[in-house]
Amino acid sequence: MIYGLINHWQLYFSPEFSVIIDAVNNHAQSGELGEFPINDWSFAKVMTYTTRTAEHGIESHRQWVDFQAVIHGKEQIDLFAPQDLAVLRSYQEDDDCIFYKNESVPCRSSVKLMSGMFGLFLPDDVHKTQIAIGQTEEIFKIVIKINHEFFTRRK
Repeated sequence: MIYGLINHWQLYFSPEFSVIIDAVNNHAQSGELGEFPINDWSFAKVMTYTTRTAEHGIESHRQWVDFQAVIHGKEQIDLFAPQDLAVLRSYQEDDDCIFYKNESVPCRSSVKLMSGMFGLFLPDDVHKTQIAIGQTEEIFKIVIKINHEFFTRRK
């Protein structure tokens, strides 16, 4: 997992990653909700939702890396060790998710993402999103799904 300011993306990623940042900026300006292709190795999911105080889903992925950019609002994201959790639903390729039982297992770490910040969740980073920081609030977020091979291929 990597997190930081969207504007400082060059500190973490190669220049080739600019296509992801351009997509975030373009979708943030348009505000249109939905799922949009970017290229053959990534797509955008533009969404709004209300953060939660109640227990909800814990997940991880295999094929896709999540670049989660908070445009407006704030949320906490909890991270877990997979060996601490029981699987609720095993991996399914169609949605690239493993879901875990939410059994009040303490998280290993948390990150708070405010407006203008991102979190990058690699395959097997078990995470729970949409957690309210204090009061619940509406959040505008862009999740770019990036094929993991973008990070592992060699030139």
